[in-house]
Amino acid sequence: MASKVEKEESAAKAVARAQKQEARAQRQAARSQKAIESGRSARPDKLCSFSTVEVRKGEEGYQVIINSAERRYKFTIAPDEVGPILKDLETAIHVIRGQH
Repeated sequence: MASKVEKEESAAKAVARAQKQEARAQRQAARSQKAIESGRSARPDKLCSFSTVEVRKGEEGYQVIINSAERRYKFTIAPDEVGPILKDLETAIHVIRGQH
């Protein structure tokens, strides 16, 4: 059975945890507000990330980052160009696989 001291310690920890969460939320809100006021766009949302390819969705469209041994390639696909580009990429993937 928990003693009175243990219950008080547990309650104190819960209060401290709640205060930390509130402070963290306030800092995040302040960062978001500062980004909006300064005109910076929000960080793109990461949709997927593999060892060689990463895709993020931003305001301008989809950011594709390809990491190879030699260098890093980064390009953005506009939202209105996604369909045709994906179709061409699918075809290109089949052609490349047929070469190996």
